Amino acid sequence: MRPKLAFIIFLLGFSLLPRFSFAIDRETLWSKLNFPGPLNQFLETKRIAMQNPGLVEEILFRSDMSGDTSCARENAIQILKSCGEKGIISQVHFFDLCLQLYNRIDSVAHPKRVADSKNDISAALANFAGAENFSLSQQFSGLVSLLNSLSAAGLVKNQGILNGLSQKISNAQKSAETKSPNGKATAVNQLEATLQELGAQKGKGITEDCHKILSRYCQSLITKIQKGN
Repeated sequence: MRPKLAFIIFLLGFSLLPRFSFAIDRETLWSKLNFPGPLNQFLETKRIAMQNPGLVEEILFRSDMSGDTSCARENAIQILKSCGEKGIISQVHFFDLCLQLYNRIDSVAHPKRVADSKNDISAALANFAGAENFSLSQQFSGLVSLLNSLSAAGLVKNQGILNGLSQKISNAQKSAETKSPNGKATAVNQLEATLQELGAQKGKGITEDCHKILSRYCQSLITKIQKGN
């Protein structure tokens, strides 16, 4: 058989492989995300879920007080993060969802999972800085959006602190985007100064949760700049 014909037959056969489709509803999706199964089945679940982000959002706030081993919420967070990265939902909407969940987690998660759930949420927010398909400008804009969302949620205590942090981030962005050979090094220094300011304001002008979330995002952004991405 000629190589070109063999390749076409291979592609045709691959396209005819069965998909593990299922009727989509909240309970089914919860079960699929809680017991993901083999990788190919989970990827199909993720594909369908990303076409129905509203249902995935409902999973975030579904109570699982009866058990302490659920991974559905963690998987839902990661799927919505992917939706945010691909523009299926807005970045700001993803941030707002995560912060709503962060503030309500005590009432929806089993007590043994509250701490882990908060870590999952803050990590998802912080790791947005490492999204490969986002430009450096978009990632800085994401940090500003996250700061504004935290402020709207009441985790930044006053406008003065919000303005000061916003200005520091803006200065770091300008440095990172300049063509100066020292621009990125300057941006890293400015972000490290932002981290110091966050530390100084922790428990005072910003909540400890706010400090944790913003610090992780800033650190992820610093790492990305240092890697030259």
